[in-house]
Amino acid sequence: MSTINETEERIDLSKITMEEILDSRHKAGKAWVNACALHQRYEKGEDEKLKQIMSNIAKTQTPPYGKKSWNRDDLRDAAQSSTEWTTYLDEWNNLYKTMLEAINKRDSWNATLEAKRTQMVNERESRR
Repeated sequence: MSTINETEERIDLSKITMEEILDSRHKAGKAWVNACALHQRYEKGEDEKLKQIMSNIAKTQTPPYGKKSWNRDDLRDAAQSSTEWTTYLDEWNNLYKTMLEAINKRDSWNATLEAKRTQMVNERESRR
């Protein structure tokens, strides 16, 4: 009996121990929790990051042509088109992908655990 793990490789259930499965499942779960926490920090910090970029622009760049000072809409537009903001969004998107990959790995190891449990029950029943 075999199952497929997160790397799409077949795992021979007769050659993997429960301890190895549980250890892998635990590591995958920790990776998911860490990725989720980082993703949430990015999500909660979105407004602060945008405000920081807007503040930096207001301090370091001249206002758009024909204007004496920055207004909020122009600052927001300038901040959202900045490379710093784009980089922030790219990092956030990568964290989201990492979070999804981690939960898929965890779910895969959960399925492997259930398959191993089923195999063990079947072997026990066949000995009766």
